[in-house]
Amino acid sequence: MAMPKFPDADKKPKNWKDSLYGTTPVFLTIVATVLAGLSSGEMTRAQYYRSMAAQHQAKAADQWGFFQAKRLRATEAQSTLDLLHAASHPSQMDPATLGGASQRLAQAMATAASEPSLARKLQPLADKSAALDRDLQATLNDPASASAFAAPESAWGSLQDQGISDKDILSAMNAINAHQSEAAMAPLLKRITGKAMADSHGVIDANTEALDRVSKGPGAVLDKLHGIFSGQCDLASEAVRVVSLAPLGGDRPSTSQGANPIVLAQREIDAAFADIAAARFRYAAARYEREARYNSMTGQLCEVEVHQTSVTSERHRTRSAQFFYGMLAAQAGVTIATLALAVQRRSIFWSFGAAAGIAAIGFSAYVYLLM
Repeated sequence: MAMPKFPDADKKPKNWKDSLYGTTPVFLTIVATVLAGLSSGEMTRAQYYRSMAAQHQAKAADQWGFFQAKRLRATEAQSTLDLLHAASHPSQMDPATLGGASQRLAQAMATAASEPSLARKLQPLADKSAALDRDLQATLNDPASASAFAAPESAWGSLQDQGISDKDILSAMNAINAHQSEAAMAPLLKRITGKAMADSHGVIDANTEALDRVSKGPGAVLDKLHGIFSGQCDLASEAVRVVSLAPLGGDRPSTSQGANPIVLAQREIDAAFADIAAARFRYAAARYEREARYNSMTGQLCEVEVHQTSVTSERHRTRSAQFFYGMLAAQAGVTIATLALAVQRRSIFWSFGAAAGIAAIGFSAYVYLLM
């Protein structure tokens, strides 16, 4: 029967200090590994928020592009309106004026087409003019078209814009407009929540949708009136040409005398068409100006998001650097503790470890300084 082996009587058992010394490198290795993971995670978050900042910057650039385009279109519409006023002196668009001008043109063309010498060429024009006049009368009798004859401000009287209510977001907008640094804005930007930012975007979207809803009806009516009177202008011009080239018959006056009913109706149609064109340009200028303001507010919100995500990215980058320094300190502790144990035990692996450490330091210095 084999007897159990007992430790040598002269060998002292390890106390808690020896156990602590032996487990210190292991513990520090675990700490260094955890810190390395934390540093890598923080750097990943920093890169994520940096990419989000780039996306928000792209959205802001789009909104500022829309803002500039709509401001340009508003300016062009206003400039064209000014030229139209200088050239044609249009007046406020009036349903009675439009309806009367169209009816008189249709009647004048129908009367002229009754003459045998003009019937073949004028009758098709008279039929088209009568059809356009019927479309016009139906449009003018539609109650929904009444808003098209009011000024844009009157047509949008029921439209009340909602404003951004979050004070921190408004303060951040003012800080960005004042060109403050991100470091100075960091405390303010950290207070802005995702919900507040989403609600602010929702407010601007609601304003835009309300404007589209209110503007859709009058805009469609103005476009329809423009199409009707554009056709009437073409028909009137062609009718005047036909009458001017036809030989005089009976007591019918020539067009050069200015008393021909078609010529008089053409002048009314041209004046009414100028009124419609002025109303369309006025409406377009007002609408584009208002839409540009909405795009400007959305662009400012996106700029706030750019700075907010950039500050968050910088915070995670700083945390990553601090965790990395902590990992280096833990790794240094592991190295020192391991070397101390190796020296105590006079192990040959100490020489190998020291040589590897020196080689690593030298190689790192070479890469850092020369490559």
